[in-house]
Amino acid sequence: MSADNELAFVDTNVLVYAFEKSGSPKKQRAKRLIDQLIDEDLLRISTQVVQELFVVLTRKGNQRCSSEEALIVTAAARSGAAVLYTEDLNHGQEIFGVRIRNPFAGKAVRVASFHGRHGLRGG
Repeated sequence: MSADNELAFVDTNVLVYAFEKSGSPKKQRAKRLIDQLIDEDLLRISTQVVQELFVVLTRKGNQRCSSEEALIVTAAARSGAAVLYTEDLNHGQEIFGVRIRNPFAGKAVRVASFHGRHGLRGG
């Protein structure tokens, strides 16, 4: 689907189709294209596209997310993080495979278990 192994810039609307929940023909085609471009290391997008995609995928009603929030979630996802702790986004939501957790909501967060799993001792 890509053109002769050329670098390809993808606009937000194509990415939105790739992430939609239905199994529409546009979703299937967009997902195949994105997957192929990623596999061949040809996909290029801008910060603006990431921000727009984030806003579309996380919007509830007219709620808008800032560019800073979009960049933080993107950075978390790119780093391989499974969880992003923040009070600025919706607790429990998952974005780009990153679970959003508000450390100030509900029960206290247990981070001490990290030390035990990784053989580290508190100082």
